[in-house]
Amino acid sequence: LYASIGLRYDDHEKFGGKITYRIAPAYYLSATGTKFKFTYGTGFKAPSLFYLFDPAFGNPDLNPEESIGWDAGFEQYFMSNKISFGVTYFRTDFKELIGFDENFVTVNIDKAQTSGVELFANFRNNYNLNINLNYTFVAAKDKSAGVQKEFEDLIRRPDHKINLNINYIPVAPVNVNLNISYVGDRKDDNFEIYPTQRITLSSYSLMDIAASYQLADYFSINGRIENIFDTKYEEILYYGTLGRSFY
Repeated sequence: LYASIGLRYDDHEKFGGKITYRIAPAYYLSATGTKFKFTYGTGFKAPSLFYLFDPAFGNPDLNPEESIGWDAGFEQYFMSNKISFGVTYFRTDFKELIGFDENFVTVNIDKAQTSGVELFANFRNNYNLNINLNYTFVAAKDKSAGVQKEFEDLIRRPDHKINLNINYIPVAPVNVNLNISYVGDRKDDNFEIYPTQRITLSSYSLMDIAASYQLADYFSINGRIENIFDTKYEEILYYGTLGRSFY
């Protein structure tokens, strides 16, 4: 049995004192290689100075963001931990979530909730290969009273995300890493239209590759290519993203 407990106290000049906490027990059943885990915690986030006092977008009447969240799941291990997989359910309830109105001014969203499931699978051999696959489904909703159905989804939160990472060491000084990610459709607000309308941002996939060469004990050369296929995509409506990039 493993357990951790965290306690935090914030003393904010504008919003006063706030205590938050987190408990995270886990139980490992060695006979079957199974770990059961659970987390419960509270959160407090004071608005930044920009959110409060920026002349164009600030709002001095903002309240701090508070949350209560928990998750529960298990992990299963096989073959001396070479193969593993796990499932976790999570949920977080927000009060006074900080967001933006149609004029980009910061506002408090009365109540919001995110919930979903995370799954992962991992394979590694003794030395040179590690493969990790994970998937997340999340439902992010505005739970405020009177919100219209078409505006219920919180913006820019995709329902589905998948990530595959492969790390390979062909020979001792060389390390190669390949990462493939998929981000599903998500809602965003089109502020160019009044009254504001909701649109759907298209899903996209990205592939990155990185490599390093260890020349000496304390010296290595590193390089990477991001967005190999030069995918055109938006994380925020009308905001550009980098195409193929070399580092």
